Amino acid sequence: MAVTVEITAGLMHATSERTDLEMEGSTLGEVLESIRRQYPVLDQLIRDHQVQFFLNGDQFDIEGKESLPLPEGAWIELVYPLDGGR
Repeated sequence: MAVTVEITAGLMHATSERTDLEMEGSTLGEVLESIRRQYPVLDQLIRDHQVQFFLNGDQFDIEGKESLPLPEGAWIELVYPLDGGR
């Protein structure tokens, strides 16, 4: 099953400037493995906890959830948090 992974501007350097990825997998772990194989720089950012995950629009902690089944039509957004503030 293909899962859409949306990439925000701060992470485009890790995906050859692509903003929408179609990754194969029916579980979160399978999608992460697809990312590991195809986008090693993005994979390292994920492993270093420098990326926020959103699953179907809701922020999501991926720790220990590799076996989570993804529903048909699932989409993941990866966000690189920006520094700054007041």
